Amino acid sequence: MNLATDPWIPVLRADGSRELVSLEQAFDKAERIRDLAVRPHERIALMRLLLCVAHAGLNGPKNHNDWLRCQSRIGPTALKHLHTHRKKFELLGNGPRFGQLYSGTNRAPRPSTKDPTWASKLELVLATGNNPTVFDNAGVMAREFRPLDLARMLVTYQAFSPLVGRGYKGRSPCVESNMLHSLLRGQTLLESIWLNLLDRETVEETYGARAWGQPIWLRMPAKRSDSAAIANATKTYLGRLCPLPRAIWLVDDFRAIALDNGLVYPAWTGEPAEPTATTVTPTKRERRVLAAQLDRSIWRDLPALAAKRRSDGRRGALIWQRFPEDRACDFWVGGLVTDYKAKVLNAVESSFLLPKNAGSDEFLSFYSGGVRYAEDWATAMNWGLMAYRRRLGDILSRRKAGKRARLLKQKAAVHFWTAIEAAARDVLIPLCANPPDELKCAGQYYLDYRQKESRWGPLVKQAAEDAFAIECPRASTRQAAAFGEGRLEMLRRQPAPKREMQ
Repeated sequence: MNLATDPWIPVLRADGSRELVSLEQAFDKAERIRDLAVRPHERIALMRLLLCVAHAGLNGPKNHNDWLRCQSRIGPTALKHLHTHRKKFELLGNGPRFGQLYSGTNRAPRPSTKDPTWASKLELVLATGNNPTVFDNAGVMAREFRPLDLARMLVTYQAFSPLVGRGYKGRSPCVESNMLHSLLRGQTLLESIWLNLLDRETVEETYGARAWGQPIWLRMPAKRSDSAAIANATKTYLGRLCPLPRAIWLVDDFRAIALDNGLVYPAWTGEPAEPTATTVTPTKRERRVLAAQLDRSIWRDLPALAAKRRSDGRRGALIWQRFPEDRACDFWVGGLVTDYKAKVLNAVESSFLLPKNAGSDEFLSFYSGGVRYAEDWATAMNWGLMAYRRRLGDILSRRKAGKRARLLKQKAAVHFWTAIEAAARDVLIPLCANPPDELKCAGQYYLDYRQKESRWGPLVKQAAEDAFAIECPRASTRQAAAFGEGRLEMLRRQPAPKREMQ
């Protein structure tokens, strides 16, 4: 199995059908392939690999102007690079293997015959070891995988290895802090690769003069004392695109693996985040990556994701910083969510068709106002729920009732935010891109979402009323009286004009 020549990458053709392609075919047919057909964390890992191959073939791009002109050169130069270094992309065999640290040397980890580690551990959605058994109950069984599946699993696992404890050190840089990754999607796979390429000048200005580096397959560490190769792998842009946080050896029976500690990836020195991550500032002295959350939809954080660089350090992904403001785009965001014990919980993703002015202060302020309007309605709904239960004799504000109160609010929140998620794309984004003058508040970047003309305000209000009705039955006279009191409390606390314009 050779990753350069044998099909293993799931893609979507222009006609909507699916197929598997090799790395060489991915670049040779890139203009006829619409997109990758994979899960969110797999998309991130595979795009990083494709970008690394493209960078290696171009030996750049050197600067922004070179990036503007390089799209037609990506396919031919990548194919030439893959053909030249084809032997470095072998998945199995006794020599060097792709993505398997120290392979081809006597330092490579060897599988245990008494207590084998199953290859299913590489598939993060299967229940092996630390993964939950919600969707898979065969975690302790030996399963055989096709080589093409092992290739996809290996690349993804190295990019998103979350293991900590039990002798494992560190995580992959892609899963650190549950960061959300932002990618731009074009009409074809070739255009998507081009849109997400960074130029050498930008990388070195951001991370340092020696931050460009070489792909991991051109400078694979042979031993733990190989400091120069390890520094290239862990402290340069090209080296980190295909991380190796685990030393892995695939057993030829396609059922078991050897697994050990790999390379330790420090945070970037110039910035605290990966190039695809979004930096936020919770406090004046603190900067963090924007994290994926299971209880908060990604569309609510679009103002942070689409932010241009701010003086306090806030910014969206590096590719978004140089994206022209006079061009619409398909903005994809996704990530992997783990808990504090590094257990994989779920993968999240979202896609936005952003207008030409999506990075402007006006658009982001209008959109932020729409999100706050919805959040204020969610708060008002919670007050209504508390009033409903209080009328029935259930005082949820008491300390002993805290767990029950949280559960009630969470259930109502799920109904509310799910109901308006589609409207955020279909109504809120177009409204903020071109709002009518009668909705604008004089001298400020806020819209009066209460007006019927906005469509957003009425939709949000109706979603709050529907969620309240679902969680507050009125089958009896007593319940009907409590429903009326709770609804009045909710309406009394609905967003007011003064709160909208703060």
